[in-house]
Amino acid sequence: YFSILKSQFKGSQLIARAHGGDLYEYRSSINNRPLFRKTQLNALDALYTVSQNGSQYLKQLYPQYAHKIKCQYIGSQMHDYIPQLPQSVVLVSCSNIRDVKRVYLSAEALQHIHIPVTWYHIGDQNLAAKNDPTIQQYQIAIEALKQKPNIQFKAMGQYTHQQVFDFYQSQAVSIFISTSSAEGLPISIMEAMSFGLPILATDVGACNELVNSATGLLMPADVKPNQIADCIMALLSKSQSADFRQGVRRYWEQHFNLQTNHLQFIQSINELN
Repeated sequence: YFSILKSQFKGSQLIARAHGGDLYEYRSSINNRPLFRKTQLNALDALYTVSQNGSQYLKQLYPQYAHKIKCQYIGSQMHDYIPQLPQSVVLVSCSNIRDVKRVYLSAEALQHIHIPVTWYHIGDQNLAAKNDPTIQQYQIAIEALKQKPNIQFKAMGQYTHQQVFDFYQSQAVSIFISTSSAEGLPISIMEAMSFGLPILATDVGACNELVNSATGLLMPADVKPNQIADCIMALLSKSQSADFRQGVRRYWEQHFNLQTNHLQFIQSINELN
């Protein structure tokens, strides 16, 4: 539609951004063939992916348009940062419960943990959903956790962004955990990093551009619950280090500060003229 408008306004430029489901064709296209992708790329003057992974993915699929495809990170907003060292083991995850997020894996992993742990999950549990088999897996795993007196699970429900920030500022957290089967460049991880939280995440999408030895631990995409439990235990020692947490925050400031990245995006667009 915008390509038609562009043809009617000579001298105009058409720029788009691509993140996850709109970018990776195996996620949301029809039989792995997106509608009008070549028409889109032909009409665009520039397409900015939000990750290097996404940029390379599209360039490999459409090398004839590689000169139009660029990467510009998004980010999360700046806020006051006061590092907090937890006095007990506290995990947090943040997403709506649905198939791609595989939150049930976190619950199954905690079956293999034998020390006291409190796990907060922020997001809609979607318990009324009928067409997502992972909801039942999640419910079964949560019920099983009730038999483990060392595990305390707290479903926090849907939060606004500000409520998420307030939670991170008031609650000392050991590890932020994500067990997704697919991602773009997760803002939920950026937000956790901005509070200096060590990250445990699966190596899917562009998560490896967020999670590394300076910020946490990356797990294989097909990780099993017992392996997740081992990774939790391995990352706990780093979670007790104020220096490590400050390093996580510093990595966020250098790469995923929303204000800085927006200014860079504007500058990049101006340079297209």
